Amino acid sequence: ADIDKLDLALVKKLDFADVDIGKTPCLKLAYQAARSGLSYPTALNAADEVGVDAFLEKKIGFTQIGDIIDIVLQRHNPISIESIDDFEVVDSRARVEARAAVKSVG
Repeated sequence: ADIDKLDLALVKKLDFADVDIGKTPCLKLAYQAARSGLSYPTALNAADEVGVDAFLEKKIGFTQIGDIIDIVLQRHNPISIESIDDFEVVDSRARVEARAAVKSVG
């Protein structure tokens, strides 16, 4: 499809509405992960990527992406990420948990 690129310089003004957290469970989980700190945002990102991939592969429904993220965050044992190795360990473990959650939810 031919779609023009959005040129924000031409838009000049954008209006944003308040978000209804009740209607956006993934955003609610993202806020919770950010507030919790430590490695929760990393685990959330990994779970989201696995969930989106599972949705695109038609293994789960769109609204189940949030279920996958929630399961992973509930099972997550947070650490302080001090190095790239810490990040990779958290990311890898969260992806394993997310793949298991896809099997149980899908």
